[in-house]
Amino acid sequence: MFARASDNNGRFPITFGPQIQNGPNLLWSHEVAPYISGSDQAPSGVSALGLVESLWPIFISPTTIAPGEINKSAPYLDSTYSMNGNLNEIATLDDTSISRGLPTIRVDNPAQTVLLVDGGQWAIGSQADASLYSVYQETKNSTTPDASVSTTSPDGNGLYGHGTVSYRDQGRAATLWCDGHVSHVEKGEFKHKHFAINF
Repeated sequence: MFARASDNNGRFPITFGPQIQNGPNLLWSHEVAPYISGSDQAPSGVSALGLVESLWPIFISPTTIAPGEINKSAPYLDSTYSMNGNLNEIATLDDTSISRGLPTIRVDNPAQTVLLVDGGQWAIGSQADASLYSVYQETKNSTTPDASVSTTSPDGNGLYGHGTVSYRDQGRAATLWCDGHVSHVEKGEFKHKHFAINF
């Protein structure tokens, strides 16, 4: 993530969306994969056969709720980690939205701002929402830094739902912060200030 930012004028990877007018939607994993894999195969998306197997240990959380045996003929489409949607910058050009990663210097408190987190899956073996959409919608214009982020309860399969944080590691979520440190966050501890960039 940080090598990619260094090579791109200090910008985080795109979270999700088109980078050019009428272009395809890209995910953060598309931009990060070349830094950690020698494969020329697209990591995910329309031109991919699925997530490159060599990337599974990096993009698939060890606590992911998956079938008992991963079917290599139908691999994950993308990561089970979600990126903080507030780290995306959206511009409008001729009524078309164009996305790009936010400059890292725009994050006021990198040590308390989430970069990646265990993301909720919509089905067993599915990927997580790239932009943590439900949390993004809740926190994007927040004026209440200490308000708790809404949490969901897992369903019968232990799934928290698409666009949400997943607390699938004994009630905790693995979290990478914008300053590079990693921690586990317990359910109920995330506040708006952990996702919004201006607190």
